Amino acid sequence: MGRRRPRLCACGRCDAFYHTGLSPWDVAAGVLIARQAGARITDYAGGDDYLFGRQIIACTPNIYEDFKQKVR
Repeated sequence: MGRRRPRLCACGRCDAFYHTGLSPWDVAAGVLIARQAGARITDYAGGDDYLFGRQIIACTPNIYEDFKQKVR
């Protein structure tokens, strides 16, 4: 189910998604699709270690900063 969530952001079915404890294979395909659609994807700290750091935020760029503060 985890690999589907970033794709939901990409197709407009949700504005934001966050999760912890996922493996790289759970998010890799969804991240690719979401990034191509313009989603902003980071780890909880705002860095690029979402693939191996086991924390991910995926959301539309216009709500990213507010959403990141709520997740932290």
